[in-house]
Amino acid sequence: MRIGFAVLFMACLGLAGAADFASSSTVPAGAAEGAGDLAAMTLASESPLILADLKELQREASLIKDDRMRRDALEILDQPRFSVVRERAPKEVEIVAKLKEAGLLTNTATTIFPSHPPMRFIAAPASPWRVHHTYPGGLVVHTLINLQSALHLAENHGPDLDLDLLRAAPIWHDCAKTMTLAWNANGTARDSEGPLLAGTGAHHIWAVAEAAYRGYPPKFILVLAAAHDPPYPKTLAAFIGYLRAAAIIAGKAEADVGLVKLGGGTYALASLPPVESFLHHLSDHDYVLSEVAMEKVSSVAMEALQANPGWLGNQTLAWKLDTLFTHHGESLYPALVSQGRGAITNAIRALDGAGGAR
Repeated sequence: MRIGFAVLFMACLGLAGAADFASSSTVPAGAAEGAGDLAAMTLASESPLILADLKELQREASLIKDDRMRRDALEILDQPRFSVVRERAPKEVEIVAKLKEAGLLTNTATTIFPSHPPMRFIAAPASPWRVHHTYPGGLVVHTLINLQSALHLAENHGPDLDLDLLRAAPIWHDCAKTMTLAWNANGTARDSEGPLLAGTGAHHIWAVAEAAYRGYPPKFILVLAAAHDPPYPKTLAAFIGYLRAAAIIAGKAEADVGLVKLGGGTYALASLPPVESFLHHLSDHDYVLSEVAMEKVSSVAMEALQANPGWLGNQTLAWKLDTLFTHHGESLYPALVSQGRGAITNAIRALDGAGGAR
C-alpha cells in the first residue's frame, strides 16, 4: 500500500512524525473503500467555504440555457449518476478486450468498471490522496475555479462562444471522481483511480463515456474530452484516443463522438474542433498551483498537529488535515507565503477554538 503524497514529502525531508502519519493514515488491509464517504459529506456540509462554492456552482449551472444540459449539470452537482456503468457493466469483458486491441488499456488490466457507487458531489475530493484538493468538498472548490476560469477565458476570445458548453463541461469533467475515488474510515482517500484509460485518469474517460451514452452531440463531447489534452497537433493523438475509449465503453459509433475512421485503422476529427474545447483545456490547470499548496501546507500543518495532539479533537491526523483544508482550502498557501508557518498554526488554533473538530 502506497502512502500519501505529503508523507513522501515529509519522509524525503526527514521530518519527525512522518512514520506516525503513515501508520495512522494509510489504508488498513481489508478496509472498505467508501467507509468514510458519509463523514466526508458531513464535514463538507459544515464548511461555509464549501457551501458557498457549491451555491455559486449551482447558480452558474442554472444559467445554462439548454434544458437537458442545465438539468444534468444540476443533478451532477447534487448526486451524479452513471447509466453507462450500470448498463454497460455486463459487457465489461468485451469492452476490456476492445480497449486492449485498440491500445487504449494496458494488457495487465482485467477490470475497469468502478465498484464504488458515486458519492455526493459535495463530499468528493478532486484527486487521489494528497495530490490536489484532496479534502471533503475539494471537488466543489476545484470545479468552481475551473468553471470561472473558462468563463474568464471566453471574455478574451470573441462574442460568439457557447457559454452553455463552458459552464457544463467543467461540471462534467471531474464528476466521475465521485466513483473512481472513495474516502476511507481513517480520513484518507484512494491513492489511485485504477488502470489508466487511454493513458489518462479513469475519471476523464468515464465522464466522456457517460455524455456519449446519454446521446450528447459531438460538439459537447469534443469540448468535454479536451480537458486533459486539447485537439492541438502535438496532443491530437491522445485526444482522439480519449474519444475512441469513450466510444468503446459507451457502445457508440465513432461519428457519435466526433470522429471519422480513415484507412489503415486510423482516425481523425470529423470537423474542426470548436474554440470552446481549447478554452476548456486551458481552464483545467488549477492543479498546477494547488498541488504545491497542498504539499507545502500539509507538511507544516502535520508538524503543528503532532506537536499539539489535542487540537481538533480525537480523530486521526488525516481527518484533522481534511478538517483544516475543508474549512480553508488553498487560501492557506498564500497565508503561508506572506506570513510564514505561524499562519498555519494560527488557522488550526482558531478552527479548534471554533469547534472545528468532527
